Amino acid sequence: MKKPNWKHVEARDLRRVCYHEAGHYEMAEHFGLEPSCTIIREGDPNDTESAWTGQTHYLNAQVTPYQRAVISWAGALVEELFEYPVAEWQEMIDEAADNVLCAYEMGDASPSPSDRAMIAGCKQFRRAFKRACKLVVLRRQGIRDFAEQMIARYTTENKISGSVRRHAKGAAGANYPAAPPPQAGVRQHEQTQPKADTRRRRGL
Repeated sequence: MKKPNWKHVEARDLRRVCYHEAGHYEMAEHFGLEPSCTIIREGDPNDTESAWTGQTHYLNAQVTPYQRAVISWAGALVEELFEYPVAEWQEMIDEAADNVLCAYEMGDASPSPSDRAMIAGCKQFRRAFKRACKLVVLRRQGIRDFAEQMIARYTTENKISGSVRRHAKGAAGANYPAAPPPQAGVRQHEQTQPKADTRRRRGL
């Protein structure tokens, strides 16, 4: 059995996490919640765990359960779509929606436990799901642009295409140095400590 190319696995993990969080970010921005995004490398990838995790935070605390559900659904939807060109997202959204709903009802790894908690806290979670589907398509270019911005930054910082540079070796969830202050009009993705270990389980 051919062994996985772990550098390629890690690069794909990073893309998936950045797109997932960009889905959250765009929805939070749509609702005016002043979001920021955290991407953290937790260790080397292996047969069961991703090397990367992420969280999206809101500076505006006035967020409703419905908005939280829309934001949470969007991350899972974008994760289904991230390997397709954004030009195809509109035609792929129905298939992605079916996959996400099936995974949710089967108790699979996606949506993540933290996203599930937000979804479960909304009585109108199916209405929120439909809204998320529409907004993911509507804001797909913004999702792509922000995800690719984060991917470029963290690929450079961690030398994924070559040897992987570790920060605070042996300390899972270690912070990276803070990014320089963003220029006017450039969205911020800052580094903070994660609230919990939310690494995705993966079957290779």
